[in-house]
Amino acid sequence: MPRRVDVVPPTRGPGYSARPEFAPAPNAATGSLPWTAILAGLAHLPVVEGVARVDRGAAGGPLHYTCGEFMEAAVLPVDVELRTSARSIAGSRTLVETSQTRPLPGHAVSSTAEDGRAEPDARLFIGSMEKGMRVLELFNEHPAPLSIGEIAANTHMGRSAAQRYVYTLHRLGYLNKDAESKKYFPSLKLLGLVRGIHRHHSQRDLAYPLLQRLARETLETVSWVELDGEEVVVLQNIPSAHITAINLPVGSRFPALTSSSGQVLLSDAPEQRLSSMLDALAPDVRARFGTRSRADVLAIFRKAAEQGHSFTEKNFGEDGVSVSVPVTDSGRIVAAINVSTVHTRFDLTKARQLILPKLEQAAREASI
Repeated sequence: MPRRVDVVPPTRGPGYSARPEFAPAPNAATGSLPWTAILAGLAHLPVVEGVARVDRGAAGGPLHYTCGEFMEAAVLPVDVELRTSARSIAGSRTLVETSQTRPLPGHAVSSTAEDGRAEPDARLFIGSMEKGMRVLELFNEHPAPLSIGEIAANTHMGRSAAQRYVYTLHRLGYLNKDAESKKYFPSLKLLGLVRGIHRHHSQRDLAYPLLQRLARETLETVSWVELDGEEVVVLQNIPSAHITAINLPVGSRFPALTSSSGQVLLSDAPEQRLSSMLDALAPDVRARFGTRSRADVLAIFRKAAEQGHSFTEKNFGEDGVSVSVPVTDSGRIVAAINVSTVHTRFDLTKARQLILPKLEQAAREASI
């Protein structure tokens, strides 16, 4: 049965801590539960002065507390149902009901999620940073400038929370603001982060002249591709010289399993991992394998491992042909070089004869 507790605004007296492992137990005489215990798991929050607003998220989801002068949106790791909150704004107690500490989705006690990835450590994970990154990542999907309302809607934040994150990113120089429309867009300061990524990947930088040579020899789109989770991302690209060509801008992402670069990057992956990734594919992406069975799909990766390359068709359009070869570092696959063309210039047979040998040569020279 749920038990009724009083949420007591915090004090800064001895023993106060926002860290759950130091949170005191309920008062034996009154049954009231100190604020720090209710906010268990929110170690990243600064000292706050009480609840300013409480919002219910999606149906059945956790309550979102907006706390004190810092206005930091937080999520409780236990299922809490609000009974009354009006008096909390005046600083008095808020009466809530809380069930036993049943974890909500995303706050499982176990250290491993259903998809096999480790759960975030609540003592170390900074939720506010995750929300800020969510705002920046939104511009990958929306190249046009966005208003506060559009950012809030697409990140599933409240408008006031989105406004604070956008304001902070704007003040730090990572977002620009259009004076007329009042909408925001990424600033050039973000390129400094990209420069830092490239600075720590000398193998990729050293391979760039090889990509240029391959592009001159084939006159087709040449890319350096790396694996990022269950997707591949284009990190270097030289566009085709032809008017009709496959366009793969830097930063483009594609499902790893169905792309030729992903197939060579995952060619030495355990079958269990490949099966899990296959199960997680969206139906429209899974449809790219046609009627192939699970065994047939897994055989594609074994074949890529044996042959040292992979071909795909129609992944980037009805006329697309793609071929990739892995790049290694001390025998470990770290990247793939991809050539993308169109079927009207190269069918699979012609691409195998004329493009693959040049591509394999470039990959050998790029490997260390």
